[in-house]
Amino acid sequence: MEPIDAREAGFTLIEMMVALALLALISIAGAALVNSVIGARARVEQRLDRLADLQRATTLIDADIRQIAPAPILLQGNRLSFGRHAGTGAAGDQLVSYAMEGQVLTRTVNGVRQPILPDVTALHWSFFVRPIGWRASWPADPRQPDAWPAAIGADIALKPNGTLRRIIVLPAHP
Repeated sequence: MEPIDAREAGFTLIEMMVALALLALISIAGAALVNSVIGARARVEQRLDRLADLQRATTLIDADIRQIAPAPILLQGNRLSFGRHAGTGAAGDQLVSYAMEGQVLTRTVNGVRQPILPDVTALHWSFFVRPIGWRASWPADPRQPDAWPAAIGADIALKPNGTLRRIIVLPAHP
């Protein structure tokens, strides 16, 4: 065996500094990547939560209006009120209304208020009457308060921007 030269026995200080600098750069890049992935995940979760809120609200509106009872439909400001079949075995029909209170779309069933969609900036109802077309007020003729439109449209303006439009075709008036 040949003796080891002291100059070749280890790393120089410069080699160690270069290795540490490279390790630091790789660590910084890794941390930035992890931070980016966590931020993207949080944004996706926030959007999915908002989408779930929108789907829940439109499903409730759709179900309530499709189960409308033969009673007057009233529009007062942005509050739409109507009767709804309570279902089999239930006693009578339920009074349902939808309105914007503050910046929240609320549903009220027999006096019990339920917030169903936050961050709403405007709510507009419209009514389709054959052969006239869409109307912004209801009843179309005050002398016929029991008349029914063929469809009801809901335009819900959302924060920060965007509008959700839902059109529900009503069953034939009994």
